[in-house]
Formats: sequence, C-alpha cells, structure tokens
Amino acid sequence: YHDQLGRFTYASGEGGGVTDKLDKPDVVKSGVMATMPAKSVERIKQYTGHTPLDLTNRLAERSGVALSLKRAITRDGEADLEWVIRDPKEGKIIGELGRNFTSDGKHVVHQILELDREYRNTGIARQLLKNQLDLYLDQGVKSIQVDAGLSAGGYVWAKYGFGLNPDRTDMVTLKNTIKANLIGAGATMEQKDKVMEALSHYETDRTVLWKIADMNDPTGHYEDAKVPLGKAALMNTQWSGSLW
Repeated sequence: YHDQLGRFTYASGEGGGVTDKLDKPDVVKSGVMATMPAKSVERIKQYTGHTPLDLTNRLAERSGVALSLKRAITRDGEADLEWVIRDPKEGKIIGELGRNFTSDGKHVVHQILELDREYRNTGIARQLLKNQLDLYLDQGVKSIQVDAGLSAGGYVWAKYGFGLNPDRTDMVTLKNTIKANLIGAGATMEQKDKVMEALSHYETDRTVLWKIADMNDPTGHYEDAKVPLGKAALMNTQWSGSLW
C-alpha cells in the first residue's frame, strides 16, 4: 500500500450508502450543473462525499483546464460520472474524464482519462490524477481499479503504480502484445529477455509492470527519439489492475 501510494504521488507529481433503491438508473445530462434535479445532486453527494459542483472544482484545481460535468448515472450501488475537459482559454473540448464510484464511497474505477495529442505531456493529466488521489485519501477510498487501454494507457497506469491483476487480465494477449511491441521497436534480444523475464513473475509479484515501465534504456529503432524500453513494451497493451 505505502509503496503504491508513494509511487503514485511521485509519478503524478505528476460517504454513507444510498438509502433508497432505484427502480431504474437516474440519468443526468447537463452542461450546467445548476439545472440538475435536487435528488440527483443529493445522490451524487452520497456516493462521492461532494456535491457535483464541489467535486468538479476540486478535480480541476491547479490543472490548467476546466471541467464540465457531461453525464451522471446513479443507480443502486454505483455512480458513473463523466466530464469533458476544456482548454479554458479557447473553450474547446480537449479530452474526457470518467470515473465510477460505489455507493459506500470506498471503491473507484478509473474508466477513462484521455487528452488530445497536443495537450499530452504538459502536466495536465498528472495534476488531474494528483487531485483525484487527494480526494480519495480524504474520502477513505480503499481501492482504485483501472482497465488500462487506449494507446498509452498500459504504460501510463503502470508508471503511476497500478498493480497488475492477472485474474482479470488476458495474460496470453498481454504477453503477445508486448512481444510484438518489442519486435516493432527493434529491441535487442537482451532487452526482450529482460522484459519477458520480469513479466514471468506476474503470479507472485503484482508490481511486474512497474518494473517494466521503469526500464529506461532506449530501444533500437527509437534511439534517436530516446523512447525507453518500458514505454515501447507497454504501449497499446490492455490489462486490469488496481491501486491499493
């Protein structure tokens, strides 16, 4: 737990249960949170410990972007919240953020965090994730789950300290994708063996993807661009994991 917490903080340096059972999901689509029905606001507060406005403002703090709550679905046991991410100067949408909260406020699933290419590697994602960690610690969240995907997700979530959950991961596909990545990157045989040997311990060591993500020696075809071995290996991979 402490190793993961420290790693997440370094890399990102980058409430009560619902009392009424819903017969069907309560769906809110709103660009202006003031238009939300009062019951929806209350349910979101029960799930997350914050009103929609307070939650949105806290997630956006010091990130350099604006968040707008696009969609909220609350049902018995969970709530899905989705935001659009905007460039505050131009007002244009530059990404999206999605999180799922359990009704007891103790478990969170990271569904999506995506930014347009020109806004990546700017510190925006790191600060958004740091804000979320601070929120989770205050809320007493016990676990954060992620299904890594998209182009860079498999590398980024490993770098942020999410441990691999092999029971929820197609390990054959993961191994084959990493092997193909290493071939495509022009990795040496020594580099391939280094990565695959680390991955071979996945059943007893849930930090194997951290170790791979931290492999910084440049790969063959990417040496001029200095793309590290770990990044080349984990790009476009799909796996499930958790923090804590």
